[in-house]
Amino acid sequence: GETLASALSPQWKGENRLLAVFSGNAWTKACRMAQDFKWEDAMEIWMRLAGSANPKHSAYAAYNVAVGCEVLGNIGLAKKWTEYSLARMQTREALALKERLGL
Repeated sequence: GETLASALSPQWKGENRLLAVFSGNAWTKACRMAQDFKWEDAMEIWMRLAGSANPKHSAYAAYNVAVGCEVLGNIGLAKKWTEYSLARMQTREALALKERLGL
């Protein structure tokens, strides 16, 4: 009975996503917000950080925004942020996200 019920009813599938964090209050605060499922608030911070003159910080902030978009189901926007991240710097994480998103 239990097997049949689980086959017929919707089930949650757990997935993990990596986020980049650097030293600094903004990075830490945004990461905590994401962990608390406050993705929109976290993404606001990462969008500001994506404008950094430091290409590494900019790329990873954009990657984090892309992950947030993916988690929230906005795949089109996730693809755009992934492309922006890769334009700033080619990172292993963004390349993996690009593949997962089918870019």
